[in-house]
Amino acid sequence: MLILVAYAVLYSLPLVRGYEIYGTPLTDSLYHLGVVSDIISNGHIPNELYPATHILFSELSILTGLSANTFQMPVSYLFSVLLITGCFVAGRGLFGVQAGRYVLAAAIPLVYADLQITILPWFYAICFIPLFLLTLHKAVGVGSQIVALVFAVAITMYHPLTSLFMTVVVAVYTLWTWLSRSRRNQSIGLPLAIGVIAAIWAIGSDRVQGMIAGVATGAATGGGVATYASEAANSGRNIYDLVVNFLIIRWGTAVLYMGFGGLIVLWITYRSIRGRQRAEIQMVSAQYVAGGLFGVSLAAGQVLARNPVRISQFCLLFSIFLIGYGLWAASQNSQRRTARIASAILIMVVLSTALLGAGTAYEDNRQVTHTTIDGSSWFLEHRDADIQTRSFRMSRGVQFYIQGNNLARASSVAFSRFLESRQLPKHLGYTGNGTAEEVFGSRQYIITKTPDVVWTESQYGDGNIERGYTQTDLTKIENDPTVSKAYTNGPYDIWFLQ
Repeated sequence: MLILVAYAVLYSLPLVRGYEIYGTPLTDSLYHLGVVSDIISNGHIPNELYPATHILFSELSILTGLSANTFQMPVSYLFSVLLITGCFVAGRGLFGVQAGRYVLAAAIPLVYADLQITILPWFYAICFIPLFLLTLHKAVGVGSQIVALVFAVAITMYHPLTSLFMTVVVAVYTLWTWLSRSRRNQSIGLPLAIGVIAAIWAIGSDRVQGMIAGVATGAATGGGVATYASEAANSGRNIYDLVVNFLIIRWGTAVLYMGFGGLIVLWITYRSIRGRQRAEIQMVSAQYVAGGLFGVSLAAGQVLARNPVRISQFCLLFSIFLIGYGLWAASQNSQRRTARIASAILIMVVLSTALLGAGTAYEDNRQVTHTTIDGSSWFLEHRDADIQTRSFRMSRGVQFYIQGNNLARASSVAFSRFLESRQLPKHLGYTGNGTAEEVFGSRQYIITKTPDVVWTESQYGDGNIERGYTQTDLTKIENDPTVSKAYTNGPYDIWFLQ
């Protein structure tokens, strides 16, 4: 109970601070809230990929009269509680009551860190996987099979790509059932797999096909995480900075849990070869391996952008069960020195992950401020859509959030995180150029924000910057005779290059 209260306080921090929304102007939450605003205004559910998330936020807003962005943190908190509870219940059902308590302890840290405190349909969907696996394991009658199908539909409605992985879970479970000669559950495997695949094709099948095609395309062109790693290596940072900023701060929770989860899989494999391991943990180990292979296929392409934690989400989920089981197994052999050492190490892993998850969930300078939304709203209302816009760390999600789904799709792109022609060069292009006209030519909108300067300083300090701009660059554009200021609200400036 104290843990739930502590997390309630943690999740309420952005509400207390009064942010417009927690996340950067690049966050997917902006897009989702844009779709929600259209549902609220016209009552029509668009043909988007995540209907359950959009309907949930729409109904909460309609029933309470509060704006949809108010529910970003409460909904994320409730799904985090669902994940913790689901792991506990599934751990009890698979390994026994005592082992389930250790799985509960392993599930408490924010293993997905900052990804657990934003609007992400894939995270909502993955929270149902533990309960789905348990009902699949217990599905010996019609009632339990119906419950399993309900969870399957919920996962599909929240995130079709997660339901694609759910077919992998079913396939692994069915194979384990056959190999372990426990045939009581085998009949449910194939119908569930077929049902889930049919649901995927029914809901936005063209986009799911695009995701799958992206794996093959990305693998052929060397994109995705490989590109990210190459960019990091060429950023000019030393090895120490890369390790601290990425392997510890950004991905530390995943590195710890998946790393030690993999070691436990090796231990379980060794014991299984010697015929001394229970079947359920063998099945969970197989799910861990399948999740890892699924993540590798995504990493080979550009399906889930460049976030290793998101790419490894399924492997990370089953790491919770493995670490919980490892803690329980060590406690059962506490008279042995090796077991006591293993127990101490795993306890440190859980505690370190808890500290990392809570400590890195709220990174500096992430929030979308009211001034950013106010300035962007003014710009979208008054801009000439035929004139190109240059900005930094802005996405089309801002446009969706302000204009709604339908209008944003019908309008020309104002902001983009992907189009190179919409980006501001480092130092606003003043490196080697005297004026903005020399950099951009003519007739351009240039948007600068104080949060961009803060972000640049936090990323690069006093060193050479690879992206972004500094206060010195803002002073240069202030004194640049080739541009004029069209709008300002203090931290947000819109410049026009004639």
